[in-house]
Amino acid sequence: MSQCYLIPPCLRVQFMQFQIKHILLLCFAMTANVLVAQPTVLDTLYLAFAHAKTDSAKLMASFEIIKNLEDYQLNEQKMWVDTTAPIAARMAGQGLAYQRQLYLANWHRMSGDFKEGYELAIQCALKFKDLNDPYNQAVSLFEAGTSLAEFNPNAAIGVLKEAVELSRKLEKETLMARCLANLAYAMELAKLNQTDEYRRILEASLAVMQKIGDRDGVLVNNFNLVEYYSNKRYFERARQSVAAMQAMLEGDDDEVYLVYPLVAEGNILMAEGQVEKALKNYEAGWRVLEKYEIVDGQMELYPTIIKAYEAVGDYKNAYRFLQGFQVMKDSMISLEKNKTVQHLQTRYETEKKEAQIVAQHADLARSGKEKWALATGLALLGGLSFLFWRQRRKTQVANQELAASNEQIAQKNQKLDLLMRELHHRVKNNLQLVSSLLRLQSRQVGDEGAAAAIKAGQLRVEAMSLIHQRLYREEGITLVNMQEFAHDLVEKIAFAFGHRSEGMDIRIDFDPNDLNVDKAMPISLILNELLTNSFKYAFANTARPAIQINLSPQGEKLRLHYSDNGPGLPSSDQPSGSFGSKLIASLSSQLGGQARQWSEDGAHFEVVFYKG
Repeated sequence: MSQCYLIPPCLRVQFMQFQIKHILLLCFAMTANVLVAQPTVLDTLYLAFAHAKTDSAKLMASFEIIKNLEDYQLNEQKMWVDTTAPIAARMAGQGLAYQRQLYLANWHRMSGDFKEGYELAIQCALKFKDLNDPYNQAVSLFEAGTSLAEFNPNAAIGVLKEAVELSRKLEKETLMARCLANLAYAMELAKLNQTDEYRRILEASLAVMQKIGDRDGVLVNNFNLVEYYSNKRYFERARQSVAAMQAMLEGDDDEVYLVYPLVAEGNILMAEGQVEKALKNYEAGWRVLEKYEIVDGQMELYPTIIKAYEAVGDYKNAYRFLQGFQVMKDSMISLEKNKTVQHLQTRYETEKKEAQIVAQHADLARSGKEKWALATGLALLGGLSFLFWRQRRKTQVANQELAASNEQIAQKNQKLDLLMRELHHRVKNNLQLVSSLLRLQSRQVGDEGAAAAIKAGQLRVEAMSLIHQRLYREEGITLVNMQEFAHDLVEKIAFAFGHRSEGMDIRIDFDPNDLNVDKAMPISLILNELLTNSFKYAFANTARPAIQINLSPQGEKLRLHYSDNGPGLPSSDQPSGSFGSKLIASLSSQLGGQARQWSEDGAHFEVVFYKG
């Protein structure tokens, strides 16, 4: 059954930040002394920076200012990081200069530029190691691993483990708690959240959170342990974690935190098949999230409550929540795009300032040369000055024209990129809406054959939707990460036919990993048909289903191979020529190849086609 992941996605922005952080801010705002204290603290720090006599004092004051700014005040954070750039340049090679670079890495991560954030943070980790500063080395590894998790979670696991070990040796429990929390998040992104190691990390994180008195951290870890044990069907152990949350919150007047045990118990009930009871828990949690306008929490609960309504046959509410889900996703993606545009503009302004500084240094150098030339003789200077001025003028005009042309090209490229992402996003939303309508319609059709045909059509639509979802999320708007796509497709179809990926042997290997959408779309539909056939016909009497998907180069061609461990293809005297078979043949021709299939310890499929 579907589970509700309310907490872990928020770890990518801030350590152990509960998704309902907006309510925590509201609770703080209700305390009058906080509203008065924060401006006073910042004013004091501004004065400390202004009156600092040394570069070290100014850097330390700027660090404290950045710490006291809110997470959403990204422009102010960047302004202070930029303000201290000349100071850091004068202190190159010293620890404080690398601490300033670490704040810059954090700003890139908070702005969504995870690759740049990782590069800056890992450089700091190496420098602090050379400076024999293990604490700041551990902080840098934490920052680097947190950014790396967003685009390479498997690699991030190693970085964060190193940060955990360093913080443990240093007995820095708060830092260790942050490292353990983000290590668990990276393992979840790497789809390792059903392993014993993942459970041990959660338990270690829980122990540290309890020791330092971090209520949010204790609740988050217990919530994730409920997910782990529910997926393993250890329901009694899962309920022990729910009871621990309830005991912690007993007598607490803040009803927001009650969402944790409510949804966690609902997830257990869903896994047990008690859908109606689970739905009551989800509805109670939803009322709290809606009351306090907790957008992140609603986004996480939407898919689960939709499936719960479908499971009890309440299609009217399922469709109502589906519409609300689409509207909220559109709004959040628009906000994210605005944030990206603002980030690009900030980077452009920063690069422009740096170019001005370089130009000023160049002018000073030229000025020195002119003074030297003046000393050699006024006559020679006059002639050289005239030639220099004429050449410089030509160069400036050419540079201005080139800069204007480059800026126009960059703006057009950026606009085209945003438009293409918006197009892919809209197509994906429309396909998801069609898929949902087909799913609801199939439940109302009495004829089994017609219902099966509708379900097959729905899976084809969802396969195309996954491609467009990848396109608007990937950095390249025309390339699809086929490795991740294939994993998502297998899990989706396995779930549709009542299988769990934990009970299967799945091997997927794509080389090359990224394919153009012209190749990715037909391959996705071919895999959809093959996977549907395997789950529908091959695994009825198979104890542990196995699937292998491989794309490998063969000279100027690529070979797509698919196999399962079922009974194999039907004998030749059985009827063939189904719609799925015709669709596979047509899609293979579209790729410029010819399909071949055979039986050998299961069913095998192969198509070889040109790369171009």
